[in-house]
Amino acid sequence: MIVEAVLLAKRSVIAEVHHHAPAEVSLPQLRILAYLQDHAGISLCALAEQLGFLPSSASKVVEQLVTRGLITRQDDPADRRRAVLALTSAGETTLCTARQAILPYLIERLAALSADEQMTLAEGMRLLHKLFAPERDLQTDPAAEIEMK
Repeated sequence: MIVEAVLLAKRSVIAEVHHHAPAEVSLPQLRILAYLQDHAGISLCALAEQLGFLPSSASKVVEQLVTRGLITRQDDPADRRRAVLALTSAGETTLCTARQAILPYLIERLAALSADEQMTLAEGMRLLHKLFAPERDLQTDPAAEIEMK
């Protein structure tokens, strides 16, 4: 049941992102920007692995983002053979714009639930996140968890 629910939600959100997100940024680019927001300093190989991209595909998308000034790629001071990636302020703005574009859709969908159902859903999402991303400390307001990730 979890897999089906996650896939339904993902398909719906992806469709809305395609429909409302800024045209100049693709969904793979948005996924990378969102991941880098929380994982600055990650290597290209680690990024590809975490997001399920082939290394060559991740490299191509990263190059596009670097060229557009949305992320930086710099040599790792600890290991010159390794490059690390980070979001730029322009990348942060692009990501914020895309998230703002999808927000009305998410609010509309959540409005169909009662306040108790919304709280139950927020708690369930927090627990799923804890299970699948235990490295993050989730001490946030459930109402603030409406974001595209």
